[in-house]
Amino acid sequence: MSLSLSLTSPIGAVFWGLVAIAIAAIARLYRRKLTPMLRHMLIRFPRWLVPPLRRITYLLYPTWRSFAQGSERIRDEVDARIGQLRIGPRMPVILVGGIYLDVWLSPVSVRLAKNTEYSDLDTVRAEPGGSAFYVGKYLGESFNRRSYLFSRIGRGDPFSRHLERIVKDVPWIRGDHLTASGTSQCGVSVHLIDHDGTFLPTFTHRGSLVELSWPLILRDLQHYTRRGGGLLYISGLFRTGLAVDLVSSIQKLSPGVLVVLDHGRFQPDDHVAAVRSLLDAFRLAAIDIYICTYSEIAALARGAGVVVSGEVSQFELIESFAGMHFLPKITVVRGDPEPGQPVAILAIDDKIELIEDGPHNWVPRNIPGGNSAFTAGFLNHFYRESPQGNLQDYLENAVRAGLRFWATRG
Repeated sequence: MSLSLSLTSPIGAVFWGLVAIAIAAIARLYRRKLTPMLRHMLIRFPRWLVPPLRRITYLLYPTWRSFAQGSERIRDEVDARIGQLRIGPRMPVILVGGIYLDVWLSPVSVRLAKNTEYSDLDTVRAEPGGSAFYVGKYLGESFNRRSYLFSRIGRGDPFSRHLERIVKDVPWIRGDHLTASGTSQCGVSVHLIDHDGTFLPTFTHRGSLVELSWPLILRDLQHYTRRGGGLLYISGLFRTGLAVDLVSSIQKLSPGVLVVLDHGRFQPDDHVAAVRSLLDAFRLAAIDIYICTYSEIAALARGAGVVVSGEVSQFELIESFAGMHFLPKITVVRGDPEPGQPVAILAIDDKIELIEDGPHNWVPRNIPGGNSAFTAGFLNHFYRESPQGNLQDYLENAVRAGLRFWATRG
């Protein structure tokens, strides 16, 4: 009786599957010593067998591809990571960060508020919000680009049930990656809007978002980036647990993944450890692109121990901060939403450029999530065009695309 070890036979499929499992298990334990030997063994395998073995091994051990190809992220290879988004097959958009139940109250004037009841509200809305959600919403609704969304919500309370029910019907979200807390309700933001539609104060409850951490999502991230690339957008760093193990978690993904971070507003004195983690991520090239506002980068500078003088212009502060090599390869500082032409500052290493684009008579609406339109327009450019040798010109065009789109939505 002869045994067939062909993949088309049941015995052969089991045999070669066990071979792949053994390779993955050995690779996990002794990957540094065995990587050259395993490469040599793979060359000696029958040529027809190599592709299915690779697929099975990567499925069992997603980070093997990253390590075997060199897991170190290199600062000056950002253009290659951007380029593969356009030319690589099925490069995903992955959004990680806070999702809130946004409650809009209008009209409200906090300047004239007294300790009494007001019964003239004409708008009360409750819908999903948060930077990660809004970026995905603009990418989906305006550019027909679906995204994976990773966040954490509550379970059982009315706010969390309402948020979960709404999100399930959102067409641009791929899969279901909202983990639920058994002890906290979802994050909630209350936005007060006056008679003119001007965006006024926001009151935020982080809730279950403080529990959002890399161990909850890392395995899925490895799976979705297993082809060696994709775009990972991280938001809400200081309102979640994502600052913990930030560098080591990113390093467990394929080095071909483009990592973009937009942490949002924060007080540096309240997040000393998280600021240190972020600066380490910049220094070790875990972050490719840093998106922020001037007030946010000024807060980060203070957290890094840089004395920020009120007499220093925005441009000078960013220039000096970049010159100290605190920042990643690419930093984009979005201007404030003020009447006039939209503006942003682009920093590539220590080269700084002020960019203006869009209508000169722009009047921002200041609606919740409106500023995320800039980020969506900027990121979408990466999927439309690839860098053709001149990274400076390419990123300038990406920033201009973000500014123009911001002017249509923000």
